[in-house]
Amino acid sequence: MSDLLPADLAQVVEHKMKTLRTFTSKHRPTLCQCGVRALDLGRNPQNAEIKFLRIHVRQRPDPQPAHLLYVVEDAEVVAYDDLPPSQAAEMKGVLKESKRTGAANMAESFFVMLHDAVTQLCNVAPVSFAKEATYPEPIPYKEYLMEHLNNGIIY
Repeated sequence: MSDLLPADLAQVVEHKMKTLRTFTSKHRPTLCQCGVRALDLGRNPQNAEIKFLRIHVRQRPDPQPAHLLYVVEDAEVVAYDDLPPSQAAEMKGVLKESKRTGAANMAESFFVMLHDAVTQLCNVAPVSFAKEATYPEPIPYKEYLMEHLNNGIIY
């Protein structure tokens, strides 16, 4: 990308961000399920205020349908305290606003960050879930997440 002129680079970045947002959108139900489990929000909803789910992805080389644009390489729970203070403050502000404007039964929210390992671009998406969501059955969230996103399983 370094040989591109600034206008061309901006177009490339804009296109890559669009593909990352589209992929995120296609998998939102799985991201919600896995995020609730990864952050243990069914038992401790306050975890959403101190942690988020970061997913490391890599774009597939050939043109793909939107739900197969990326491969998940890893996922982890990250504390806001591990981010630069300005980024943590911005994310917490968006989260607070999301909770304030959420519907009565969907007022709980958390963040999922999809991070492209090659371009270093990130799509940070607030995800809302029902207050009564407990997801009591234990599942290894990372394996479930990778299986669904890497195989294009969408709801």
